[in-house]
Amino acid sequence: MEAKHRGFIYRIMVILLSVSLIPFLIGSAYSMNVLVKQAVDLVNAKNDNELKRTVALLDAALRQIRDIVMSSIVEERFLQAQSITERLLLLDRLNKIAASNKYIDEVVWYSADDPFVLVSNHGIERSLELPAYSWIGPAVQGMFNYQIKATQVRELKLVAGQRLVFSWMAKLPQQDGRQYYVIFHINIERLYNDYIRELNKDQDMGQLYLVDTSTDAIVFPHLIRAEEDMVRTEYKLEVAGWKLVSELNLNNLYRDVASTKNQFIVLLSIVGIVIILASGGMGFRFLYRPVRNVLRKNDRLEVQLLEKEELLKRTLLHNLIKDRFESHADLERLSEYGGFLIIVIYTIKIAETEYGEDEQGSLMQRVNARLDHLNLAETYQESDKQWFALFKLEQPDLNTFIVEMLASLNDTLLGKLDISIGGIHRLDKINHSYTEALYAYNMGRIYTTDTNIFCYNKLPIDYHQQIGLHTIEELELAIRQHNEKTYVDLLNDMFREDVSVMEYNYNMYMHITVLIRLYDQNSVTFLNEMNELIVERGTMNTVVLKQFFYSKYKSFFSEYQKDFKQYLRKIEQFISESYHTNFSLDDLADHVGLSKQYVSAIFKQHHGMTVIDYVNRHRIEQGKLLLTDPGIKIVDVSSRVGFNSNSYFNKVFKQYTGLTPSEYRELALNRQEA
Repeated sequence: MEAKHRGFIYRIMVILLSVSLIPFLIGSAYSMNVLVKQAVDLVNAKNDNELKRTVALLDAALRQIRDIVMSSIVEERFLQAQSITERLLLLDRLNKIAASNKYIDEVVWYSADDPFVLVSNHGIERSLELPAYSWIGPAVQGMFNYQIKATQVRELKLVAGQRLVFSWMAKLPQQDGRQYYVIFHINIERLYNDYIRELNKDQDMGQLYLVDTSTDAIVFPHLIRAEEDMVRTEYKLEVAGWKLVSELNLNNLYRDVASTKNQFIVLLSIVGIVIILASGGMGFRFLYRPVRNVLRKNDRLEVQLLEKEELLKRTLLHNLIKDRFESHADLERLSEYGGFLIIVIYTIKIAETEYGEDEQGSLMQRVNARLDHLNLAETYQESDKQWFALFKLEQPDLNTFIVEMLASLNDTLLGKLDISIGGIHRLDKINHSYTEALYAYNMGRIYTTDTNIFCYNKLPIDYHQQIGLHTIEELELAIRQHNEKTYVDLLNDMFREDVSVMEYNYNMYMHITVLIRLYDQNSVTFLNEMNELIVERGTMNTVVLKQFFYSKYKSFFSEYQKDFKQYLRKIEQFISESYHTNFSLDDLADHVGLSKQYVSAIFKQHHGMTVIDYVNRHRIEQGKLLLTDPGIKIVDVSSRVGFNSNSYFNKVFKQYTGLTPSEYRELALNRQEA
């Protein structure tokens, strides 16, 4: 009897297990499908980040070459090649430039008036009919002074041999009626091998190639574009006017993943059948054990996936902060960083030889521990001496944040660090805060030496200070009015050879301050360029610094042409809405975001009268309308149109109309009756 009961119980267990196994298999297959999809998303995001990193490195390499081109063409020795000695000196300089960067294959000095060219690592070449040089004359036609023009990629037989190159051509100013050019041949194959080749190995999965943005033609390598079933993504290269195109065959890329998923489903099915067949001879405890192991394995897989997701979020956030973020769709992954955000950069002041690597890591941990209560969100170490932190603020109150941060750090920690603080921004603009903090660190140390706390929003700005014999307002007017002679004179006066280091740094800081004000919405882009210049070239190279400022002056004029009418509309609208109040020229200038001197200048240039004359004329016109109403007293009319004094209103009214207000009213009423 007992054996019958046991058999009955076993049969019931087999039935229950068989019924529950089907939902379990379906659930496991669904979980596997979800995990595979998330894994595919992670692979896509990782590939995207790797390509963005490659583009950033390639852009930096091209920018370095272009900086060499720009700094070379301002050298006076390129305008002096008449004597044998001058040519030898120029050849020596060409050799040094070619040797300064491994991607520059050859540098050629060319004059349209001379029957020869000077070639780096070669000498004087008089056979201008050779293919390596015959193209230069037609190619440089129509260029203007200091223009840098790029050529298409082509094969040239250079001194070093047959090379695939693209060229940057620069036109120099005329000297004694002679026109000179410098041509830099850049080895495109070497750039490709260093930055792209490793990512382009598996042609079955996809391919990478460079495309000219203006013509949409393939630059390198020369290959056939894929069919329509490929997924194409483009990444812009700022310096060369190219874009890196990625084409992926998703079917081949994820073929193994799909195969693994199918094998897993088959395996689950087999396991289920085996369990059903064997369950009759086993107890429930033994039947449950493999199911439990599968569940545990599934849990571990989910934990690993969460860890990878967190790592991806950190990478995406870092790319967003460093302005390497292009896909706004990925912002959804960073939704937890909503609200008000701010970047703080910490730089260790003690020399590396005096402070070991372990101690530096310990210092960062101690600082982070003390600041954790301020909603410290993330920390990224940039180098052995520098890291930056992202804080989430409940309110956009910069002063409160700074006070609480400094109160949390003791004197010992503050004495070992330079702290620079950016502005408060939302997530999509957080790279602005990083750029501002970096600028505050770079410029704050130059402008002031009595503190180690630098805040971008609290850097001093004084528009009435002197720059040599001139004021900052004169500098701003010269830039806005595109007065090139005045601007160049100011630039030369600010950075002449006899100025002290302190005055040099001060003039540089004030010049940058003016440009930040002028660039307004584009100031972050300008700050990025300034930070790169300081890090890569320093600030004491007068030629490079003046050339940088001059290029910003030239680019600002093109933007100024578009903004001129917009500023005028803002001025006229403010006067139309505020004429009845006692506003000042300072109030008007603050409203439109310009200096009052510049407001006066552009207004008179457009209207042919001063702002005060225009305001008075507008007030008088409004007063004339009110005077036609006999129910309004003349005293009330003067106050309604913005005059504090009735006598002054009478004086101005007569000046513009030839009549007093009472005479004008009488005349107007008589006309109405007539």
